[in-house]
Amino acid sequence: MVNIPLGLGDWQSVSQRLPRLKLRNMYVVPNPSSQDSVSRVSRPTLKTVTTVGDGPIVQVWYRPNVLDGNVLVVSGDKLYKLLADNTSILIGDLPGTGRVEISGTRLEGSADSVFIVRNGILYYTDGTAISVVDVPDSSLVSSITTLNNYFILGIEGSQKFYWIEPNSTTIDPLNFASAERIPDPIIGISVIADEIWFLGLSGPEVWSSTGDANAPFQRVSGRVYNEGCFSRDTVVSTAINGLPSLIWVTDTKAVVKTQGSPEKISNESIEELLKTADDLSSWFFRYNRHDFYFITSSKFTLVYDITMGIWSQWDTYLKKYWVPHCAYQKLSEIFVGSSEDATLYRLEEESSDDDLPIVREVSGFVDTSIDPISANEVIAYVNSGWSSEYGFDPILELRWSDDMGATWSDYLSAGMGDKGHYTQLLSYRSLGVMRSPGRIFEFRISEKVRFRLDYCTLNERQR
Repeated sequence: MVNIPLGLGDWQSVSQRLPRLKLRNMYVVPNPSSQDSVSRVSRPTLKTVTTVGDGPIVQVWYRPNVLDGNVLVVSGDKLYKLLADNTSILIGDLPGTGRVEISGTRLEGSADSVFIVRNGILYYTDGTAISVVDVPDSSLVSSITTLNNYFILGIEGSQKFYWIEPNSTTIDPLNFASAERIPDPIIGISVIADEIWFLGLSGPEVWSSTGDANAPFQRVSGRVYNEGCFSRDTVVSTAINGLPSLIWVTDTKAVVKTQGSPEKISNESIEELLKTADDLSSWFFRYNRHDFYFITSSKFTLVYDITMGIWSQWDTYLKKYWVPHCAYQKLSEIFVGSSEDATLYRLEEESSDDDLPIVREVSGFVDTSIDPISANEVIAYVNSGWSSEYGFDPILELRWSDDMGATWSDYLSAGMGDKGHYTQLLSYRSLGVMRSPGRIFEFRISEKVRFRLDYCTLNERQR
């Protein structure tokens, strides 16, 4: 018997002519009862909740203690407040077509303060109206964040940054400093714990809070890193194992995370894909005890499972990418915004995206570089018998390639079993002889059913 080593991640190298081993619309979870100690399970599904404005949804923002727990939604060139009953109220115009960065806070006894950056213009809103904030010298703003109720904003094309004092909605022209360790402009700003990270094209510069109202921030000496930042829109502040962390795409199209010192988390396959696109943006959410970091473009959606350290690719039916591209979370519920229209979705554990099927694919490779092997039978161990209704026997398809993905067999089909048929065995027989260099096995399912693939074997029942 041979255990077919299913891929733990999505991998391809066009430059090295290495075939794609797929983990498509799936992610990996621990499973002590599986021979692989893991299972591959379907990604969450999309359920329409409401529409806001005319779309597309550009950004969503939510903090439980700010704006009475309501959600800010940028739809097209308008800013809306989304109430708990999913009705939306227009706040005002937010002109432009670029991505949006939002930062907000609340002080006891004070009005909520939320600042928004779009196309270099700084806006302020209290949830009822929106206004443009004057920036000294009419400078454009590259990025904004908040720490200790101060708002820190970088100036586009420069090393300068200003800060807005607590309880203020205006910028004092004297409240500025410069990130000067590396002479390049500030691209993105983010906070890790009590540190401010100014990300430039050549590398980050780290500052900390001083507690001195006259000079509230100072550079941290000895923190020298060379991982530059490709764009502000790829920077995500999150947590890994409960500790604050920062993830971004570098100037060389690698992906790094930091909880102190930056560490590369991308591989050759991911970096090769990233080099094919410049319209990159990132976002994240926590789902089913997994933290996911997304890199979205018009060509793909790459998903890094921070919890498992595994990359996959997710997409929407008949598209190259997953339609969601921003998210907010209320307790255990996660809501995502569409990059194509005005739809807000809720993530669910259902069988389809509204009425659209989901194509899930998993690949594995068996090395036969020494001796040929007869492929008498492949058995796939899946969640048999969990059909959504009686009389429905979902089909799992299998195809293979003996020339590293240049050509493929026709698909063979096996039923996952009617509802309640938990012991259904998925078997594919008489698959020919496997010769050097080996065989890629690829499973595919597009049925409207939740799907889990534990492991698969070759010639398990051979005597």
